[in-house]
Amino acid sequence: MTDPVPPRQSGLIRQDLADLGDLPHHDLPIFNAEDPREAWGVAWTLAGSSLGNRTLLHRRRKAGLHGADRFLGDEAMPRYWAELRPRIEVPMAEATHEHAIRGARRVFDIFLAVHRSATERAAA
Repeated sequence: MTDPVPPRQSGLIRQDLADLGDLPHHDLPIFNAEDPREAWGVAWTLAGSSLGNRTLLHRRRKAGLHGADRFLGDEAMPRYWAELRPRIEVPMAEATHEHAIRGARRVFDIFLAVHRSATERAAA
């Protein structure tokens, strides 16, 4: 089984942030995998997290907010999720499973760090 490679999304996010008058902050954590098998957890986390994008986009539009929606409206990640899902439903070796969970947890740690940083900046 080859390692999953999600579609790039950072360019879309960077453009949306620029539209909103913000820039990515360079003091945020960087993901460094300890093992290539963590890619399974990273892919699952990123692709699975995109499932709510359509809902967020709909809510933004319903609230009259337009623009800065490249990331939320992009179809690449939902298509990737549809391809990835059958691959992650196949049983994996226990070691691969453990590393995938570790990779997913590390991505969620980064999500939390980004949220904390944004909250601190907004409060300042």
